[in-house]
Amino acid sequence: MDLIQVANACAVECIRQQVGADEFSNLFAAYQNVHANPFYFIETVGDIKRVAARVDPMANWDGFRNTPVTFADGGSSADWANIPRLMDNLIVEFVDYMRGVSHVSVDFLVKEFLWIHPFRDGNGRVAFLLQNTLDVTLDNPNPLRKHF
Repeated sequence: MDLIQVANACAVECIRQQVGADEFSNLFAAYQNVHANPFYFIETVGDIKRVAARVDPMANWDGFRNTPVTFADGGSSADWANIPRLMDNLIVEFVDYMRGVSHVSVDFLVKEFLWIHPFRDGNGRVAFLLQNTLDVTLDNPNPLRKHF
C-alpha cells in the first residue's frame, strides 16, 4: 500500500471525525508506526496505550481516562474503573483473533473497543488503526476502510 492511499484514508477519517491538521499528522505517523510491525501492535495493552499517546499526545500521555463518558446518542461507555480489566480481556480477543482461534469478527472487536472508550480523546482514530491493522494482518486486499 502506498503512502498516498494511507494519507488519503487518514485524511478521510479525520474529516469524518471533524478533527484538524495536527490530528491528521498524528494519525498518519501512528499508522505508519503501527504498520511497521502490526503483530507487535496488539500484543499488550501497553502497545495500545503507546499508539493512543501517539494519536493524541496531549490527551493520552498518561494512559486510560479516569472520568465517565456519555456518547452523543445518550449511551454510556464502560465505567472508567473497569477499563484495565476490560482492555486486558479485549487484548486476549485481539491476539486470539490474529492467531485464528477466535470466532469473533474484526467489527465486533472494534465496536467493543469503542464501547470501552479507554482514552480521553482519539478513541475513534485508535479504532480506525485497530481495524485497519487487523485487516492488513489478515491480508485483506482493501485494508483501508472506515469503521462504523
